Formats: sequence, structure tokens, C-alpha cells
Amino acid sequence: LQAVTPSLPASIENIYHNLDTIDASREFLVTFTSGTTAEPKGVVHSFGNLAASAYALGKKFNFNTDSVFYHNFPPSYMAGILNQFVVPILFASKIVIGPRFGVQTAMRFWSDVVKDEANVFWMSPTILRMLLKIDRGDQGISYCKTGHVTIIVATAPLPLSLRKEFEKVYK
Repeated sequence: LQAVTPSLPASIENIYHNLDTIDASREFLVTFTSGTTAEPKGVVHSFGNLAASAYALGKKFNFNTDSVFYHNFPPSYMAGILNQFVVPILFASKIVIGPRFGVQTAMRFWSDVVKDEANVFWMSPTILRMLLKIDRGDQGISYCKTGHVTIIVATAPLPLSLRKEFEKVYK
């Protein structure tokens, strides 16, 4: 963790010190999934595995203190925990907790994002499709075009046609 710890105020520096004291090999988090079996099961994660995944991802995308993650996945969702909490915490990024994405929140998605100056998003193919269908304004298009925005799609395969359509609309 020392490699990613930026120069921070003492109160935040204490968080990183506490992370360094965690036994990284012990059980740290249990998430639940039905996966491909349709039977609910718990998946045990160690802090070491979560941190290693988060670190690799953060380095790949150059996340840092200027990164503002917009969290709109269910809080119990593994992608929401790892990608929208663990990654930004390790890279001292800001986390904005927005409303869970759905039909009602899709209409105001970009206004919430712009207000909070978010620039890192985790989306699913379903979210991309819904934004393409529902978003009739140009706020999101303008925001994506002018700001440094990183959109990462996870949780399901992303059809190439959907990726191209989203990139065409949101630049």
C-alpha cells in the first residue's frame, strides 16, 4: 500500500496505516452470489486478494486523488464493493454514493454526475442500454466530451455493437 499512498493529511494517513496492519491472508469479506448454479452461496475474500485486484486495476487506469468514483450499484454487489469502494480507497480517490441505478434514476443520471463532478463510472451493459434509450438531453454527451471520463463496463459481456453505439453517442 505504501506505493500508492499519496501525500495526505494525517487523519487520512492513519487509514492507510491501519490497512497495513490487516492480516491480508485472513477472511475479510463474504459476498453472496447465485452465479451459474442459481443456488445462493457465499464467496469468501481475503483483504490481500481484494487489495491485489484493486491495485492492479487502479494502476492500469491511473486512478489517483483526482479520480471521483460514482457509485450506483447495489451496495451488496461484488462489483460495487471492489470497484467502487476498495479501488478508490486504495488510491485515495473520492467516492460519490449516488442512488442505485434504475428506470427512475436513469432520467437524472447525468445531472447527478455533473453536480458531483464524477469522472469514473462502473456500468453494466444494461445501464448503457438504458441510458441510450432514456437519455434525451445533451448534458451527458457534453460532459463525456469535455471532461476526463473513464467508463468501465463489467458484470456481463459487452456486445461490440452496444459499445460502438454508446461511444458514438457519448463520444
